[in-house]
Amino acid sequence: MKEVENVNDNLNNFFNQDIEGDAEVNEELNNLQDQLNNEPEQQNQAAPNQEHIDLNQLFRQGARRANQRQVAELRRRQQQERERQAAERRQQESNAEAVRNLYRQGRNEMVEKADQGYKPITDFYALDNDFPIPDGLSREVISAAVIGALMDRTLLQDLVPDMIKEAGSIENLQKYFVTEVFSNGQIDGRLNPVFNTALNRVSAAINDYANGRQNKIKGYLEAYATYTASSVGNMGVSAGLSSDALTPEQKSYQFCKEFVIDGPLRVEPKVTYYTDINEKKLTSYSKQLDSLKAAERSKQRLINDVGRLTRQEKEEIVGEMLLDSIIANMGSIQQKQHQEAVQKNRENTFRNIGLTEADDNWNRYTQNQNNIFSQKAEEASYIINNNTISEFDVLMSVPYGRDALKAAYMDKIKQSDIYRNIVNSENPKTMIDNLMIADHETQKGINALSGIEIPAQFKEMAKTINAGCRPELETQLTKLNAEMADLAMGHHNANDPFWADQEEFNDFSRDSVLEKAKLIDDLYQMVKKNDTLNGSRNYGDMKRALKELRDYTKALAMDDRPIGGEERVDYTKLVNKVNKLADHYLMNKDNLDKPSSLQKVAGVRKMKKVLLSTLHNIEWAENITENKITEEFFGDKFKLHDSLDPSNDSNKAFYGDKYRDRQSRAIHGVPCNKFSTTRSAGTSIAIMALAATGKYSFEDLMDPRFYREEKQAMYDEVIQTLKNGDDPANREKVARWIHDGRKVTDGMLDEQVKKTDFKNVDIYHDKQFTMLLHMYKARFDVEQEMFHIREDYIKIAKQADPNFRTMNDAKVLWTPMMEIAQSMERLKKATITASTSRTPTTVKTATSEVIGNTEIIRRNLEIMDQKKQMSMNTHVNDWFNEADHAQMGFVTGSLPSALAPKLGIIESNPQYVKPLLPKMLDGSFMKKTKYEPDFAHGKLVVTEGFPAEETIRIEAENQSFLKKTDEAIKRLELGKDMYTSKKEFVRDSAYAIFGQMYRAAGNKTPVDANTGKRLSLEEFMEKQLSLGVFEKSLKSKKNPKAFTNPENIAKMAKNKTRINKIIKSNAIKNREHLAKKSNKKMVQNKTVQNRTVQSI
Repeated sequence: MKEVENVNDNLNNFFNQDIEGDAEVNEELNNLQDQLNNEPEQQNQAAPNQEHIDLNQLFRQGARRANQRQVAELRRRQQQERERQAAERRQQESNAEAVRNLYRQGRNEMVEKADQGYKPITDFYALDNDFPIPDGLSREVISAAVIGALMDRTLLQDLVPDMIKEAGSIENLQKYFVTEVFSNGQIDGRLNPVFNTALNRVSAAINDYANGRQNKIKGYLEAYATYTASSVGNMGVSAGLSSDALTPEQKSYQFCKEFVIDGPLRVEPKVTYYTDINEKKLTSYSKQLDSLKAAERSKQRLINDVGRLTRQEKEEIVGEMLLDSIIANMGSIQQKQHQEAVQKNRENTFRNIGLTEADDNWNRYTQNQNNIFSQKAEEASYIINNNTISEFDVLMSVPYGRDALKAAYMDKIKQSDIYRNIVNSENPKTMIDNLMIADHETQKGINALSGIEIPAQFKEMAKTINAGCRPELETQLTKLNAEMADLAMGHHNANDPFWADQEEFNDFSRDSVLEKAKLIDDLYQMVKKNDTLNGSRNYGDMKRALKELRDYTKALAMDDRPIGGEERVDYTKLVNKVNKLADHYLMNKDNLDKPSSLQKVAGVRKMKKVLLSTLHNIEWAENITENKITEEFFGDKFKLHDSLDPSNDSNKAFYGDKYRDRQSRAIHGVPCNKFSTTRSAGTSIAIMALAATGKYSFEDLMDPRFYREEKQAMYDEVIQTLKNGDDPANREKVARWIHDGRKVTDGMLDEQVKKTDFKNVDIYHDKQFTMLLHMYKARFDVEQEMFHIREDYIKIAKQADPNFRTMNDAKVLWTPMMEIAQSMERLKKATITASTSRTPTTVKTATSEVIGNTEIIRRNLEIMDQKKQMSMNTHVNDWFNEADHAQMGFVTGSLPSALAPKLGIIESNPQYVKPLLPKMLDGSFMKKTKYEPDFAHGKLVVTEGFPAEETIRIEAENQSFLKKTDEAIKRLELGKDMYTSKKEFVRDSAYAIFGQMYRAAGNKTPVDANTGKRLSLEEFMEKQLSLGVFEKSLKSKKNPKAFTNPENIAKMAKNKTRINKIIKSNAIKNREHLAKKSNKKMVQNKTVQNRTVQSI
């Protein structure tokens, strides 16, 4: 039994192991067979009992037969395994041979591409073969010009703005022309208008060139060169083991360098994009492509001629091939490093405002692709590319760069195993195998072999260049990163705890400014506390800038006026200055995680987040305050005007959703880029175009509620027609819209003007009058814009009137109505500026605009009414001639500037403006003023009636006093609990009583009884208080030692009858005082006379 168990154990061991070779298996089988063969002898030597021997024998015989079957099965399986391994070896060899063939084919294809040169580019982009090419140009230069014309940013912005959005950026769409187009030989059908326009432009440019004008073709070449220079840093040369390199896209960079920058016309990119760095990168890239071509040719020769090359020839070829392969692969390595730098900047953008990997939105902000944050990261890629350069690119940019690398490291290359293995290859099979190993290793670039480094001189050159560009790099990245943070603030989840403490301006009121001033002071105290005696200079610079911001906001908070546009700009500049210095500190700190720096770094990051959040929607906050100021001084005076304004951004009658963004309305390319469509030109032309159809009434055109779909469709057609202004037919179309629309609207204007009541005191709420203003504004617009297409307009006008010769025959319309519309807009803007500006000269200028435009509106309404009375039977267009236009236009243009010199007191005391604004706006300030033009000296002269400086001072102080009067009455009404001292109560009582007396007396200025000098209410009150009489009058009649209750003073101040009695009593006392004074003076005069007589 034990022998059987041993046999079974041996079989189990065999079946449980892998069959690795025939010798080992045969040995095991032989041992098993020997065991079986020895069993009879063991049987004969068994126990002497025959019956027992027979049983054992039978058992052994059965076991032997079983073992024999197992051996047979084992041998069968052994044979199957041999056959399987043989088949696997054949398959592996077949696969390896297929790979070798593919590799050989890849090398042949690469060499074929290299031999093709730039044929794929010229085949697609050059004009027809029969197109005449002037001397000095070539098919290559013309192809480059077509590419440049396609890449014209203005053309793409005009014709395919949706594709720019789809691509993520204009640079991505430009790249399309050197990726999909070059590689596939076809373009997206939506780009056909761009392609056709580009071909037409280049054809015209070639004709110009033939006639001695090079500007146009150079402009297209410059566009191509600019794209090439700005994007080359994102390109890699070698594709490693594949044959996907040497694509037309890659060759286009070298093509541009050869035929544009270094070509016959020597056109360089725009200076902004062609820095020293871009030039070096482009040169390096071209040389890397040369190395790739050379390496592929060498590999092809080594494979094809392996049996014919001498060892010496192989050694020379292999050394050069490995050097070229290392050079060709460096671009891809640098591209990976560049992408890592871009990703690091993206992460640091959010890390440096306090976000961490633990926050829920970390991946959304820093990792996710195809969102607004990845698009911003792509912008960062261009910034980093344009402002940094590698040591390798510096090396390859010099003429002897490759030779320097070869001289330094060829010996190391020849000492390497990959070099020896290739040289020792004796047939194509081993040669290809060793080349593939070499390709894999050289993908590491100069790191493929130990001991290879960039020579020190080039490292130093790169360090110097990068140091010089570092400030600009930081400036651009800081700006971009702030934009990225602002996007996060605007796109965060409302419940995201990270943004819970976002500090936006709600408006620009004093309360908001006070709040931000305290906030910034707290930040400064934190930053100051975190500083150390040996703190870095960068930290100190940031702290000083923060103090400057703190002091500025503190000064703003001390002024009770709201802040405006000027202050927003200054505040934004200071915040950006602090943020830039904070980034400078963070970007240049060696170890942000150093324990001793953690508190400092955390404080800086908190400060950045808070300050940047105050800039989020800051323009919206400014608009809120502007609206409040407008409502304070104008009420709803401008609401109807704004609601009916066709060009108002919030008015979707024409814009719809498609053109909500102003930039979507912009015309970028010549010849129509001068049309001011980002303002009101587009809507004005659309109004003319709709009017020209004859389908719409005046109200249909001007009321935003009517025909919105038709208005939006027409506006879209206007914008698209202007964007395709290259086509003469489109320019003529615009000219016809304007020409025919002017004729139709002439009749509408005549009818509406004659129906308008210009004496209406509530004219600003007259819908017909307001729509009339807007139509005049539209006419003014189109009659300015039509001069941008004068030749086309003349052509259209001649069709209607053969006598039309020049634009002088267009008879541009002028009427005071146009000036009323313009003055209304200027008036509102000037009022906001005068109310908020802290710059004295700006306040004075704005004040003169307020007074002047108020008078212009009043005067022009009066003129329109007079003309209407006299000229009802005359067409409104003939109411005013050129002389009228010249004289009235002169007054309009000169009045504000003529008033400014008389407002010196406003410049010295800007605080006087706000209390005087109501009188300036209702016209009473200028009521007695007269002025007349002095044409001889080209100015307007104020002849009489303008308030003197002393009058302005007193009136301003009086208006401020009245504001204090109202505030004092409110406090008095709340009772004695409002007061902590006698002085406060007495002053409030004085403000209440004297202010109400002034109002009851018809706003008559107090006069000093002794000097006869006019006093402001503030001066009058101070004088009365100094005498002590007023204080005594506040004593209680019941208890002369106590003051009367504050509520009683408030009631008395609001009681007109009691105030009038006080005025009357005061007047009697003043008369008695003046009489006594007069008698005393008469006695004094008589005494003097007597003494004089006696003396004589």
